[in-house]
Amino acid sequence: MKFWWLTGFRRLAEERSAIDALAGEGWFALGDWTLDGYRLAVDGVITARGAEYPVRLIYPDQFPLVPAWVEPREEARWSDHQYGEGVLCLEHRPDNWTAGVRGADMLRSAHDLLNIENPLGDNGEKVRAPSEHNIGALQAYEWGANPVLVSAGCSERLLAAPAEDLRAVRFPTFDDVWPIVLNDAEDRVSARRPPGTDFTEWRTEIPVFIAPVKAGEIEDRAALLAAASWSYDEVAAINACEAGVVIFTGGDKLRVYHLFNDHGMALRRVYVLPDDSAARSGRASVVKRIALVGAGSVGSKIAASLVRSGVAALTIIDGDVMLPGNIERHELDWRDVGFRKALGLKRRLLNIAPGADIKVIEQNLNWQRSAKTHAWQVDELAACDVIVDATGDAATALFLGVIAAGNGRAFCPPSAP
Repeated sequence: MKFWWLTGFRRLAEERSAIDALAGEGWFALGDWTLDGYRLAVDGVITARGAEYPVRLIYPDQFPLVPAWVEPREEARWSDHQYGEGVLCLEHRPDNWTAGVRGADMLRSAHDLLNIENPLGDNGEKVRAPSEHNIGALQAYEWGANPVLVSAGCSERLLAAPAEDLRAVRFPTFDDVWPIVLNDAEDRVSARRPPGTDFTEWRTEIPVFIAPVKAGEIEDRAALLAAASWSYDEVAAINACEAGVVIFTGGDKLRVYHLFNDHGMALRRVYVLPDDSAARSGRASVVKRIALVGAGSVGSKIAASLVRSGVAALTIIDGDVMLPGNIERHELDWRDVGFRKALGLKRRLLNIAPGADIKVIEQNLNWQRSAKTHAWQVDELAACDVIVDATGDAATALFLGVIAAGNGRAFCPPSAP
């Protein structure tokens, strides 16, 4: 612990002097200087428009590099500018803090907030103080937004006209977030298209209903159905579905409501994804197809890097099985233990770039097997533009080099030790 108040004697004296001065202004009654855990704190009572507010000013251990705060001495909800029943959101915050701001300034700001809003006043006059919040999309994302993700192109197509074959894919709930991805037919033919349904991943498709009208605030399903002006059959379909998405496309932005199976609903926050995101995996590769022989610790990482760099067609050759001892070095993890590495790697790559063309030969080239099988597997290998050796086996490297030379293919041999 830093214990600034035991070492910063000059600053402590300035803090005490400024707070003592507040007590002479009539609206702040100074209580005790105390400790809140190991943090220095001041108890007092703020009087605003005749109502009394018992508060505590708390200095954090890293003060004055980080802001002090004011909270009710006992849990109480006084203002919308408050985190739950605790810390008041004041003029001086982590996003605009300077070390010159004193605890007395925090108390004065708390008084100004309570004086404007008058939450405990008995004259019935209650107002909301103006907000200076500037909560960005990423910060708001974790505030129970349960986001709807849609590409910029799909959003524009929805606002201009009914999108072709619009779908909503609901992802599993993790970390208190329940994402839904909207995509249309044009999205699904791009190299960076979103993944489809996958029950092994709890990723499912839910019905989509489009209302090409502008809608304001909607509180329940009855108001939603009235605002959409749907036909009897459309209303019946919505009422029959256990869960779905209703999209209002009138206006300059999408409004998306998620319907729940208990006939409730919620307005979802829409995040429009820029079309230039994932540009590398979305661009056309100059190489048609790469053969990757070996899907171990090196090969798996090469495969992921190739797909991320824009390679859209990959043939993976490996017969090994993913075991727990491989995890610390491999691109795969426990979800793929017990499966062939090549098949697990294919699943991994398709989660990176669902539009990639991944072929798999889950056998080693030097295994004992039918000559016919061996011949077609080598034909598949020789048809690739580039052959990459990630086996770590000298005999296999020599064989691959011969195949590459005999077919005029580029060859990437293992690096020298």
